[in-house]
Amino acid sequence: WLLVGTLFYYLVENCFTEVFCNADGTTTEKYTCGWSFAQSFYYTVQAGLSIGFGLLSETKDLSRAYSILNILAGASFVGGVLSWFASVALERQSAAQNAHEQYVARFARAIRQDAYEGFDSNQLRDLMAKYPPFMADLYYKLEHDHGKVTQLMEKFNAATPEARQDLAAEALARGKAEAGLFTKTATIQDIMAMHRESRTTSRKIQKWFQHHQRAIFVFGAYIIWVFIGALFTGLQCGFSAIEGVYFAVAAMSTAGLQATCEDSVNPGTNVVWVGVFALIGVPIMGTALGTFADVLIDGYIDRQNHKKMHEKITSAEAEFAQHILGHGVDKKISLTEYIEIQLIRLGAVDRDTLEMLRAEFAKLNPDSNGTIPREQLVQGSEHTIEKHRAAAEAITGV
Repeated sequence: WLLVGTLFYYLVENCFTEVFCNADGTTTEKYTCGWSFAQSFYYTVQAGLSIGFGLLSETKDLSRAYSILNILAGASFVGGVLSWFASVALERQSAAQNAHEQYVARFARAIRQDAYEGFDSNQLRDLMAKYPPFMADLYYKLEHDHGKVTQLMEKFNAATPEARQDLAAEALARGKAEAGLFTKTATIQDIMAMHRESRTTSRKIQKWFQHHQRAIFVFGAYIIWVFIGALFTGLQCGFSAIEGVYFAVAAMSTAGLQATCEDSVNPGTNVVWVGVFALIGVPIMGTALGTFADVLIDGYIDRQNHKKMHEKITSAEAEFAQHILGHGVDKKISLTEYIEIQLIRLGAVDRDTLEMLRAEFAKLNPDSNGTIPREQLVQGSEHTIEKHRAAAEAITGV
């Protein structure tokens, strides 16, 4: 898009008026046909991203006809970049478990134990020995002192696997005696509760930054890019701080209210820089606005979902539920069916998706007995992974 547009505007020879300052203070205008390569690049970006600084204007109908396609291509580029940013954010936020829960789930699977039913003392000891973050949670629960916990964890991390098990057993015994922790079995909920409760102020701050790292990164990039734009125009064009920020924000928002100055010493330098600045800055601005909107509406959506969950099902919703579940009014609703109804009410899933899930379950349950072995579900995912891995090895010859 950039290369084709730059070459096209360079070859089509649009005309423009150059203004020269004379020594006596007067100005001379010169009508020139043919944009430089730098000007062509600049116009490709500013027109394609719908900024419209107004520094250059087209004089050829062929050029104007191409600009229609250029604007559409530029809009697609920005939309594609923003969609990519959004998809990355959704992938990170849609995980059903956080990292700590995944550790527990993997460990439970390795020892063929249901983590939600609970671990016995030996299994819990092995979990602590294998995953130091849980050991740190336990130490924080017992010591309440960051320095002391740091010393204990340094010793724990340097220990052999056997010594780690001994240290974990000793700490668990203290936990039972001093804090009443894990007196019977320890479920994944208990372990995650300990993780939340063991946070000191510094760990809470660290967790907050980790949870909001995407927003911090996006707004940090936005502020830095605005600063770069204001600094450049201040040095090159003599803009004041307000004018520089005004130019940067207007360019990144595609408002195009302030054009850059022309460099008489190095012609083309400023317009190339503005093209690069806008090319990077517009997606940053769009991502920042989207992130800010997420922050504003997330709380509202949570409150609305909570309110919806506690509202009674209306007669219209009940009738629709009977339709999608395929049974009469008098039949009782199971937990699975209740979850399906609530997901539809919350807008988290639609009927087509539920039908697709039922069809997939039917493939895994050819006997139609209503259940499938857990191992079959897990092995199905592993089989898909192994199939793709085998195909990749066949292609590469590894």
